[in-house]
Amino acid sequence: MPVTAEQLRNMTTGLSAAYQKGLGAATPQYTKIATVLPSSTSAEDYGFLGSWPEIKEWIGERQLAALKQHGYTIVNKKFEASIKVEKDKVEDDQIGQYGLMAETIGQDTALFPDKLTFSLLPLGFSTECYDGQYYFDTDHPMAEGVATNVIGDPATDTGEPWFLLDCSRPLKPVVFQNRRAFEFKALDDMNSDHVVLKDEFIYATDGRCNAGFGFWQMAIGSKAPLTRREHQQGP
Repeated sequence: MPVTAEQLRNMTTGLSAAYQKGLGAATPQYTKIATVLPSSTSAEDYGFLGSWPEIKEWIGERQLAALKQHGYTIVNKKFEASIKVEKDKVEDDQIGQYGLMAETIGQDTALFPDKLTFSLLPLGFSTECYDGQYYFDTDHPMAEGVATNVIGDPATDTGEPWFLLDCSRPLKPVVFQNRRAFEFKALDDMNSDHVVLKDEFIYATDGRCNAGFGFWQMAIGSKAPLTRREHQQGP
C-alpha cells in the first residue's frame, strides 16, 4: 500500500516532537563560561576588546578610549545533522527507530554550544586571541609591560590541561556567537525532486554559529600537575 498523506503527516509530526523532546531534556552548561552574543553577518570583529575602557580618576580632560588596531574576527560556521528515511520503511510502518534518532539529534543540538565552547579552552595554548598572542601566554602586552595568564611552562608541561576562570563579568572568558538558531526541517513533499529521485524523505536541523575567546585576563590555563600542597605548620 503506497504512503498516504496521513502517514507522512504523522511521521513528520512525530519526528518533530521527538526532536523537541531531546532538545528540552538537555541541560547545557556553556553559558557558565561563555557570553552569548548575536551575530548579524558572516563574521564579527572583536578587535574592540583591546580598547575596553576602565573607570579611572578624571584629571583634566576626559581620557577617551580609542579603538586599537587589533584584528580578531570570529567567523560563523554552518552546522547540520540529518536523517534519511526510506520511503519503503514508511510504507512498511518501520519507523520507530527514527524517533530515537530525532530525539538524539535534538539533545545533541542543545548541547552543541557546550562542545564548541569547552573544547576551545585546550586550544588556547596555541590559538591567538584579540591581542595577537596565544590566549594562554606569558607575554600579553600591557601598558606597563607584559602579563601572563599561564602557570608553569605550556611548551614543556605535558599534563592534562586545567583552567581557572573568572565568569563573574558580563564578558566571560569565551564568546558564543549565534548567527542563526538551529531549526528542525522536513523535506517530505511526495512530489519533490529529491523524494522522486531518491525515494527517501529528509529530516534535518541546521544553524550558524561559532565560538571564540574573550578577555584573556579572565582566565588562567596550565598543563602543570594540579597537586595539593600541604600547608607547612610553623614551629
